[in-house]
Amino acid sequence: MQIIQPKSQNVSSEINWAGLQINTLATLVMSASLFGLMVLNNTLGLTNQISFSVNAVSFLLGLVLFSKTSVDGVLLMTTLITRCVTQVQIGWAIAGTTVVNTLAVEIIGGIWILVSDLPWLVYSLITLASIYLLYLAYEGYVEITSHHNEEGEATEVTNFSNKSNTAVAAVAMLELSLLYGDGAAANMELLTPANFTSLMLGMVVGQLILSTIALLTPQETVVKLAQNTTFHIVGILAFLGLGVYGLYEAFEGVMTHYGNLFM
Repeated sequence: MQIIQPKSQNVSSEINWAGLQINTLATLVMSASLFGLMVLNNTLGLTNQISFSVNAVSFLLGLVLFSKTSVDGVLLMTTLITRCVTQVQIGWAIAGTTVVNTLAVEIIGGIWILVSDLPWLVYSLITLASIYLLYLAYEGYVEITSHHNEEGEATEVTNFSNKSNTAVAAVAMLELSLLYGDGAAANMELLTPANFTSLMLGMVVGQLILSTIALLTPQETVVKLAQNTTFHIVGILAFLGLGVYGLYEAFEGVMTHYGNLFM
């Protein structure tokens, strides 16, 4: 996780209307592609028929799952915002995070469709994803402890200072896709044909809410939030909790399906 020093000339205190339009369009397009994935599954019979009904509890669970990875999402979004010059560029950058998030969720959903009948593979993926989340928690801890001065104020991280805006955007998008995909993979055990739509929709709506807030509120606020140490600590705890929970789910699943092999 990067602690970023904002470039004040690049952030705005005004509502980014152009960005809102671009981001809404990106959300609609990606939601349509997610719907297409479910239709394809039901048509080809790759797994049990996915229900298109939305369950409130599962939808809220999807929002909660997204919120656990949203902290780093804000940090990477801030990296993009501080590198953009115009409001339209910021709009495209944030819309890019929407596309990347939804695409990562779709990929994990597609993998679940293909491997849901192979429990050992599902639990292997959950274990790997959980270990990576624990690594992110450790990485976040190292970032916080190594980039503070004696007063406890966050100092500037200049990892991206000599890179072009395109390179920064590419790195940020790659990190974001890994982050969201990993968060979804760690909770793959929760997916069922009955709640697939609700969980996926909850994650997509969570991203829409986060990106809309970034465009509606002064972007200086988003940058300041990303510099807040407490915000980073919340992210570390979220990764830690998500990783531990994923490992527990994988262990419980293995014991349920293959416990007799160890007896």
